[in-house]
Amino acid sequence: MTQSSQDISSLDDLLVLELGDEATQYSGKLMADMGARVIKIEPPGGAACRHRGPFKDDQPDPNNSLYFWAYNANKESIVLDLTVETDRKKLLKLVEKADVLLEDCNPGYLAGLGLSYDDLARINPGLIMTSVTPFGQTGPLVDWKGGELVQWAMGGAMWLVGYADHDTPPLCPPADFSYQIGGQWAQIGTMAALAQRDATGEGQHVDVSIQEACSMVTEWTAPVFEYQGINLDRKDFLGGAIKCKDGKYFIPQMVNITPVVWSRLVDWLKKEEIGEPLYDDRYLDPEYLGANLPSVLKVIGEIAATRTSDELWKVGQSLGFTWMVFNAPDELLEDEQLKARNFFKEVPHPEHGTSYTYAGPPYEWSEAPWRIRRRPPLLGEDEARVAELL
Repeated sequence: MTQSSQDISSLDDLLVLELGDEATQYSGKLMADMGARVIKIEPPGGAACRHRGPFKDDQPDPNNSLYFWAYNANKESIVLDLTVETDRKKLLKLVEKADVLLEDCNPGYLAGLGLSYDDLARINPGLIMTSVTPFGQTGPLVDWKGGELVQWAMGGAMWLVGYADHDTPPLCPPADFSYQIGGQWAQIGTMAALAQRDATGEGQHVDVSIQEACSMVTEWTAPVFEYQGINLDRKDFLGGAIKCKDGKYFIPQMVNITPVVWSRLVDWLKKEEIGEPLYDDRYLDPEYLGANLPSVLKVIGEIAATRTSDELWKVGQSLGFTWMVFNAPDELLEDEQLKARNFFKEVPHPEHGTSYTYAGPPYEWSEAPWRIRRRPPLLGEDEARVAELL
């Protein structure tokens, strides 16, 4: 019987070993969601991310970490103690059959156990080994410790995060963004190495530095300094966040406004008989508008006090402005756009007798669909299934 495209995912034929924690879990999840069989190899007691809250019902348990749930659906779990020779031999047996090994051990640690890339490539020349560490496998900081704050700051991205007032320090975004960025680039590098293997039959070692990955999101800042000698600085939100009648905030972003778009706003204001100071034709000049932006925002703030955030941002969007509202987590779950695209997925947790809501993919494929096949694994629950590979 021929399988339909709806039964096949893009990476169905891949076996991925994930020997890692925060730094590898996102790239492992991306591959698992695309159909790869991803076996998470955990130390005794479980990966550190299992012990990170919040926990379901506020009860600490390695199987009930909501943080672990978010990044580990579709994976299998086994426990190996790599300091024990018999467990190292089990890992080597798995490596013989694997396509990819994701790892985030301290540089040199695996080599000290006889598990360097060269060691593994001798038993599986087609293996792609992707190492994700704070500063990469080489350089003067190779042995330095990382973490969310360190990686985000030393990658240069934190320089631009925070308030324009430099009496306040830069801010570190929450939610492990540095690990997500590192995981995305690890995924890109791994997929590129797999494509090359398809052509040559040879594997390779992919060395991912989270510092370098974070530096990629600073975008134009380094070229601006290199060619213009200007250090781009922190700025408050463009246009500023304004509180509305319903107590929620929206941002009336006022950048790249053309005279045509401005005229639409003025026509709406006149129709509603509000915002008279903005009727001034001098605002049709972008330079005048930019120079007098505080006055414009003051008037919009007065209007916001009489209107809901939902009304204002939708009006702004209809007129051609990139206005927006802030979605809190509970509001995100009810967002009409995300609902229309079926972004959120219900995933059964049989041990709890119910299903829980998970975030879905940021993309849709017409063929070979993304899907969540199972909830995150309980610690070591797949020992018997994986034993079939040994």
